[in-house]
Amino acid sequence: MRRRGTARESCFVSIRPPLYIHVGLRKAASTTLQKGLFAKMPGVNHFGMWLDETTRFGDARIPELIHRIILSDGVNYDRAAARDLAEAAVLAKLSPTRINILSDEKLGGFWRGYADRRLIAERLKDVFGNIRIIVMVREQIEA
Repeated sequence: MRRRGTARESCFVSIRPPLYIHVGLRKAASTTLQKGLFAKMPGVNHFGMWLDETTRFGDARIPELIHRIILSDGVNYDRAAARDLAEAAVLAKLSPTRINILSDEKLGGFWRGYADRRLIAERLKDVFGNIRIIVMVREQIEA
């Protein structure tokens, strides 16, 4: 922990390794990135999706966390529960020496029934704190 501010505005700021969140857009090589790049690079601490051919996430609580973020409407969203899940399943396991990545196409918010993309982004920031977002865009060539 690092102390920040003046004596008058005393606060403590937790210094965590950065977390990259890949919000995979549909048909933009997300599965290739997840299986072929993130999961196979020794310098990456990959929380999922697709750690290998059969394992989707490194912690069984991550799918529940993602569903809370993307599916809950404003009335049913439980901020404290989402933060607790994020802490236990991801934040407590961040590596100080490797690139930390969480990847899931659902975080892009392009499927029916999900909260809107702005709300998902706000919740990601709120739950995980200082994050960096990775978005891959691919030109869709018509045949």
